[in-house]
Amino acid sequence: MSYHHLTIEERACIGVYYKEKRSITEIGLLIGRSKSTISREIKRNQNCIEGYNAVGAQRKYNTRRRNCARKPILQINIETYNKVCEGLSKYWSPEQISNTLPKNIRVCFSTIYRAIKKKYIPKEYCVKLRRYGKHLKRGKSNGRAYDFSQVRTIDQRPAAVNNRSRYGHWELDTLVLRPEAKCHLATFVERKSRMVLIRKITDKKASTMGDLLINTFASIPKRYRKSFTVDRGLEFTDWKRIERELGVKVYFCDPYSPHQRGTNENTNGLIRQFFPKRTILPSVTDELVRDVQSFINNRPRKCLNWKSPPLHFS
Repeated sequence: MSYHHLTIEERACIGVYYKEKRSITEIGLLIGRSKSTISREIKRNQNCIEGYNAVGAQRKYNTRRRNCARKPILQINIETYNKVCEGLSKYWSPEQISNTLPKNIRVCFSTIYRAIKKKYIPKEYCVKLRRYGKHLKRGKSNGRAYDFSQVRTIDQRPAAVNNRSRYGHWELDTLVLRPEAKCHLATFVERKSRMVLIRKITDKKASTMGDLLINTFASIPKRYRKSFTVDRGLEFTDWKRIERELGVKVYFCDPYSPHQRGTNENTNGLIRQFFPKRTILPSVTDELVRDVQSFINNRPRKCLNWKSPPLHFS
């Protein structure tokens, strides 16, 4: 049942019963309210001279209701406005500005963010925010949502996959590169051997990833392709065709659980040394990708007793 504020009639009853020296519990039972509600009402609104007065309590309630409402974004004086703009010009965040204003000026950092979103503050100041524009994006999904309720989850994966006792079980992911690279990297890691296959991929469409997986694994012996473990990225939503063409089972990790593909995530970290984030990359050629793949597959691994992965596919 939803909570309702006390009415003036209920406050009048509280006032009468309180003057009759009735207990808090008894008053609550008589008006059908919790005793904690009665206790807070009397404590907040009683007068040290007259005690509890229903009319005075209602007046205080109305005042608090008016003051608790969110103030309009522009209801700040020119001094506050100038202080906010000055802080933004110094590359300060709204939270830094809010907490360093003089004591006679009070403005919440969320109010500053709302003012920025509503474009009440000139863009010349807003662009100096470290993440300007990112918190303003509220785009629609454009129909890109996918129902993952029918997929095969990682909980259904056989024990042989979990304990790495057999070859042929792979973890898949996509490594996103900067726009100037004009491609991304698809990474496929075999769980037992730790061998990685790296392939260029033009986009993250499900059909593109499906074609790449089918073409890549069609030439690999069947005993070395038994299952794929993937995250819930939309590029893997063509999983039914992949299973049908390759004869493997695709298992989806839980949402926001990269640790369930730990081998793949660790390998992606190694690959990132050659394709770092926030760095303008040289031309990502097929030769460069093959060199990186060869370098990683030939490095000694502690988990393999300082040997390199025993499996090798081009």
